[in-house]
Amino acid sequence: MAIRGNDRHYFSQHALFNQIDDESLNRIIAGTSVVNYTKGQTIFHHGDPADVFYFVLEGWVKVYRSTTEGDEAIVHIFSAGDTIAEGVAFAGKNYPVSAQAVENSRVVPILTKRLVAELTRSPELALSIMGSLSLQLHSLVTEIEQLKTRTATQRVCDFFVRRCAVDEGSAVISLPYDKVIIASRLGMKPESLSRILNRLRKIGVKTENGRVAISDVEALIRFSDGESPFSLTG
Repeated sequence: MAIRGNDRHYFSQHALFNQIDDESLNRIIAGTSVVNYTKGQTIFHHGDPADVFYFVLEGWVKVYRSTTEGDEAIVHIFSAGDTIAEGVAFAGKNYPVSAQAVENSRVVPILTKRLVAELTRSPELALSIMGSLSLQLHSLVTEIEQLKTRTATQRVCDFFVRRCAVDEGSAVISLPYDKVIIASRLGMKPESLSRILNRLRKIGVKTENGRVAISDVEALIRFSDGESPFSLTG
């Protein structure tokens, strides 16, 4: 399926492409097609040659490693407007992780060699690449900091807060993917997440059918920051 005209704004807003002109972008994505992945479908496997990186137009994609115990360790969840694996592709190595659609997704595979060829025409692109990789590194460092410095309860509260459109009053948010993936993403077991959700009900946070009703967003922010007078340890 061809890239639609209204998809192009995702490219122009991304740090990897927002410093280059339309002609350069056209050369990079010329001949590429959108691939539709259904929920649970694998996009690439750990160990596959990394000669392609991916641009997500719609949906959610998890990047993960399988553990020796047979579990999945989710490294990151990507959504619309995100790129996947460009750093590995530039290094000319194999994918160190696997990627799978966690919801029906539209993804554009882009040959790395097209981007490398464009570097000879557009020095601005090199700066864009550096900027994009720096943003991803900063995001990963922030996530590691959260895992190291915040309790499990604080991480769940922060996950909800980041999806609220307001910072006070009440709010209702939709969970972007199922609770098993959320738990793994936040560095905990599903049963631990369930216990935390039950404890959060006492402060007016109710989860049902993939939706979270929050009676007091400001209070949830305080819980996320560890300033709550209640004892909801993770």
